This record gives sequence, structure tokens and C-alpha cells, in this order.
Amino acid sequence: MPSYCILEVSWFTFSRYRVAYPLDKPQLVMKMNNLKQLRYSILATRLHITELVMDKIKNNNRYIDWWDGNPKKEKTDIFDPSSFKIEDMKQTYPKLEAGIENNLLQYYKDIIDMCKKNNIKLILYTAPEAPIYISYQKDKNKVKSVILNSALQNNLEYYDFTPDGQYYSDKLDQMLFDSHHVRKQIEFTKYFVSVLREKNTF
Repeated sequence: MPSYCILEVSWFTFSRYRVAYPLDKPQLVMKMNNLKQLRYSILATRLHITELVMDKIKNNNRYIDWWDGNPKKEKTDIFDPSSFKIEDMKQTYPKLEAGIENNLLQYYKDIIDMCKKNNIKLILYTAPEAPIYISYQKDKNKVKSVILNSALQNNLEYYDFTPDGQYYSDKLDQMLFDSHHVRKQIEFTKYFVSVLREKNTF
């Protein structure tokens, strides 16, 4: 039975503005040296989506939907593009560029290498984002090229669910809580699983 690692990558994966990996050299020297460290290194705000996907595939269990600890939040509470404010985006990305931090890029490469060495099938995906959000990402093509090239060079499967991606569907726009967070996790998980099964990934 092969082992799998589903890793989310996005426009700000390598950005010092958003990612909380250590950036200083002493901490970078402390390389990940075992699978436990690998697991902790890839924990992110959407870890639950990965867990739902793997749980559905392995056990076919029922889903538990939640958002901010409130399972009864209205299902119709989805992102309204008219509420998007460019000023809010500029607070995090003043120049509307996420950038590529070299140390963060190295962490990403380390994860790829570790999966190879341990015979773990690494699967990359980019979660849905609102069209209006990606329209302001000035360096999105530069970042996307890094992801695409790494997937090609390392023979990795990559599933892009953003409006620019191969697996985009307009129904994904109705699954967002805001411009770049999934609200309807159950629906997105089912869609993700259907794509994986169609590609005979599992």
C-alpha cells in the first residue's frame, strides 16, 4: 500500500508575508530529518481538507462540516465578490506581489526530496480562489511557473482548482467563504476526490 502526501501550494506558498516558516539561517540549517518533522512542517490552515480527502478515500466515512467551530453556520454564507476590498489585500501584500523567498522555496524542495527518499507519493493542489482575488496577483505567473516546473521535473501530480487552473469549475466559486478560503469543505472535498479517482490517483 503506497503512502501519500497531499500538499497545498498557492500564490503565497513562498511568500514571507504569509508563511510562518523560519527564515533565518540557523533555523534553516536544522533540516527536516524524519517523517514526523515532515508532517509538522506541512501543517497549514487547510489541513482539514487534506484529512477529509484521505479519510474519504481510505474509509469512506461520513464527513463532519465545520467553520470557526460552528457546524450550524448558514450554508448560504458564501463569498460575495462585491465585498472584496483591494485595500485589505494591500495590507498583506503592499505591492500585490507575494514574492518568492529563497528559504521557503528550499523548504518546498526538501519536502519533495524527502517524499522521494521515503517512497511517498506527493500530490500537489491549489485550493479554489475567487477570480477577483487572482486578478490582482501581479506575480502569479512567476509563482505558478515554479510550481509547474517542479511538478514536471519531479513527475508529480498537480491539481489547480483556481480560475486559471485545469480543474476549475464555476461551482467552486460558490464554495468560498472569502476571496481565498473554502467555506463548503464537504462539497470541495467531494469534488477533489472525484478528480483524483477520475485520474486513477488512488
